[in-house]
Amino acid sequence: MHTTLLTIHFVSIAAGIGISFFMAVLGIVVEKQGPQDAPIVMKYAGVASTRLGMGALTLLWASGLWMSFAYDMASVGGVWFQIKIGFVVLLTIGVSLQMVNLRKMREGGEQAAKAAANSKKLGMGLLASGIIVITTAVLAFG
Repeated sequence: MHTTLLTIHFVSIAAGIGISFFMAVLGIVVEKQGPQDAPIVMKYAGVASTRLGMGALTLLWASGLWMSFAYDMASVGGVWFQIKIGFVVLLTIGVSLQMVNLRKMREGGEQAAKAAANSKKLGMGLLASGIIVITTAVLAFG
């Protein structure tokens, strides 16, 4: 069971990092194409990536909490575990903000251009947070 939970946890982290990178690139593309194209792009790419991101985040939290309580991971990981959890919380907030940006891009207009720029920055921040989550997990659990 532990191996299964750990695999789900790692796949969720990998998916989240990939989606974060995708959202950063998508924000760049929409920003360059112009706000008139944002609703079309976001209708398909944005919706799919948001659903995948939320699914990955949900699995990350579920598998992480399960392992923490079942195997007492918090006491094993020490301070690095606590730092990791802090960055997972940042990822959760960032994905929620990204959903707001996607909604604004789908609506089009002037808000779409600002949301695309925010999406690019937020995607890069989420990517960095994801890398820090992996690094602190390695430091916590070897």
